[in-house]
This record gives sequence, structure tokens and C-alpha cells, in this order.
Amino acid sequence: MINAIAVFMLILFVLVIPLGLCLAIDRRREWFAGARLPLWLIGITLFSWLSINSLIWIPYYLDLNQIRGPEAAFALLFGWLYLWVAMLPVITLYLLCRLIRNIGR
Repeated sequence: MINAIAVFMLILFVLVIPLGLCLAIDRRREWFAGARLPLWLIGITLFSWLSINSLIWIPYYLDLNQIRGPEAAFALLFGWLYLWVAMLPVITLYLLCRLIRNIGR
């Protein structure tokens, strides 16, 4: 069960969220205009930190697994960074496609 949740979160972090953001940026640019962009950045960062920490701490408190010190430290200190790193390949491809599209015009 825990492995299925981890695989779901991996697919969510690597494909669903980045592709959804790229599609939203293309289709609804006004959602990211002005003062809304920092809110999106804070929201994505908070979602990453909360989901990584819940993925580690909830099974620990339910006695489903044991947590080690490095896992806890990385989750608490760098949990916000996991989603940003996982999104890099999709965002890079998206930006390259936009660059090629803009050069073609």
C-alpha cells in the first residue's frame, strides 16, 4: 500500500503537476499575471513540503515503517525542493518548445 502511494506521488510530481502547469500557462496566462505568480510559487512549494512530510511521517506514526535521521532531516529541511527538482525535465522541454515556436514565428 505504501509503495502504491509512493508511485502515485512520483507520477504526480514528475508528470501530472508539471504538465498541468504548462497547459495552464499556455491556456490561462491571466492566472499567472501580476501578483498571482508569487502565490502560485508559494502554493507549489507548500504543497511539495506538506506532501513529502506527510508521505514520511504518517506511516511512521501509524507504525508502518521506521524513519531514519537523514530521511527526517531532508524531509523537514528540503521537502519544499522535491517538486521543483522533479519538474525540471518537463519544464525544460516546455521552455525549449516555446523557444522553438517563438523562433519559428
